[in-house]
Amino acid sequence: EASSADLVKRWLAEIDLASSLEGDWRKEAEEARNIYRAEKEGESLRYNIVYSNTQTVCPSLYNSTPIPDVRPRYNDKKEASRLASQTIERALAFTLDSYDFDSTAKAAVQDMVLPGRGCARVRYMPYEHEGQVYDEVACEHVPWKHVRLGPSGRWADTPWIAFELFLTRDQLMKLAPEIGGGV
Repeated sequence: EASSADLVKRWLAEIDLASSLEGDWRKEAEEARNIYRAEKEGESLRYNIVYSNTQTVCPSLYNSTPIPDVRPRYNDKKEASRLASQTIERALAFTLDSYDFDSTAKAAVQDMVLPGRGCARVRYMPYEHEGQVYDEVACEHVPWKHVRLGPSGRWADTPWIAFELFLTRDQLMKLAPEIGGGV
C-alpha cells in the first residue's frame, strides 16, 4: 500500500507530465490571450482583429441564462414523475438565479474561443451558520491555465482532471497546519 508521500509524489509527476505534454499549446494559448488584451508594447496602436472577432463570436455562442425545462422521460403520465420533474426544474431555476451564472458561462466561452479550453465546474460547498449546516452548489469558471487533463486522445478517455486552487492562509492552516504555518 502506498504511503501519503508516495501518493503525492505520483500525482505531482502526473501533473508535471500533463503540463509538459501541453507545453506548446499553453504557450500558444498565452500568446492568444496577450494578443486579445493587446498587452505588448505597441499592440494598442494597431487594430486588434482578435479582440473584435472574439467580441462578435462569444455572444453568438452564449447570450442569455438558460431556462430549465425538465420533463418526464417517455411522456410518463404518472403524478410522481410530473412532481419530480417539476421539483428538479424549480431547483435548477433557483440555482441559476442564486448566483451570477452568466458571468461564469461567458468566461468559459471566452476561454474556449481564445485559447481553446473553456472550463466551468460545479462546486459543492457545505457551510455552517448559527449551528445549522447548509449545502450550496454553484457553477464556477476555472481559467484554462489552472486546469490539467490526464493524457488522452479524446474526452471519453481522459483519466483525470486537476484544478489548481489558490487558498488563503487561513484555509491552508485549516487544511494542513504543518504547511500553512510556514507560508
